Amino acid sequence: MRDDAQPRLTTPADESPEAPSRAEPPREVRDRLHVHGHETLRNMIRSQRVYERCRTQGRFVTPTPAELDALRGSPEDRDDLAGDTLLKVLEQAEQPWTTWDARKGASLETYVVGALLLHFPRVFSSWRKARRHRQELRRHLAADAGTAPTPAGTGTADPALTVVARDVLERALRTADPDVRVILVLVAAGHPRRAVAEQLGISERAVEGRLHRFRKQIRDSALGQDVRDVLREQASLRA
Repeated sequence: MRDDAQPRLTTPADESPEAPSRAEPPREVRDRLHVHGHETLRNMIRSQRVYERCRTQGRFVTPTPAELDALRGSPEDRDDLAGDTLLKVLEQAEQPWTTWDARKGASLETYVVGALLLHFPRVFSSWRKARRHRQELRRHLAADAGTAPTPAGTGTADPALTVVARDVLERALRTADPDVRVILVLVAAGHPRRAVAEQLGISERAVEGRLHRFRKQIRDSALGQDVRDVLREQASLRA
C-alpha cells in the first residue's frame, strides 16, 4: 500500500453523487478528514513523494540535501509541516467539501489532500525561513562565551554543585543535534517553552517532542547517571 493510501471515508455526498454537496459534513466526518489529511501529508513528507506531487501540479518545491536530511531525521519537523499546512487549509473561507464534486471521480479525502498540496509550497517556504533563523541563532550562541549557561534553578548556595551542573550540561550539549542544542541553552537560561517555540519559529509541541527524545537519549547513555546525581543534589539542597 502506498504511504498516502487510506481507507475511503463515507460522507453525505457519497449517498447522492448527482450534484456537488455544499453542506458541511458532521463534525465526526470533518475530524476524520483532517486526521487523514495530516497523516497522509506527513507520510508523503517522510517518503519525499510530496515534492513530486507538487511538481505534477506545477508547484515546485526544491528542498536542499540538508533540508531533506533534517526532515528525514525529525518527526517533529514533519509533524509541524503537515500541521501548519492543515491550518492553512482550515483558515480558508471555502473548505474542501464546499467545492468538491463527487461526479468528477475523486473521493472527498483525496480532494482534501489536494487542498493540502495547494498550500504546502508556501508553508515549506516558511519552514525553511524558520530553519535558517535557527541556524543563525546557533551561530550567535556559538559566538558567545563558548560555554553553557548556568542552569536555571541551581542558585549560588553551592558553587561546587553549580560547576558540576555546568559540566554535565556542556557534555549534554555536545551530544545534542544543533536544534536541540539551541533549545537546551534557551531553556537552561530560564526561557519558558512557549517563548522558545516562538523564537525558533516552531510549535511548542515540537519543542517538547525534541526535548523528550533528547531526555530519552541521555537516559540511555553514560551521561544519564551524572544527570540523575545532579538532580538529586539539587533536590537535597531545596529540601
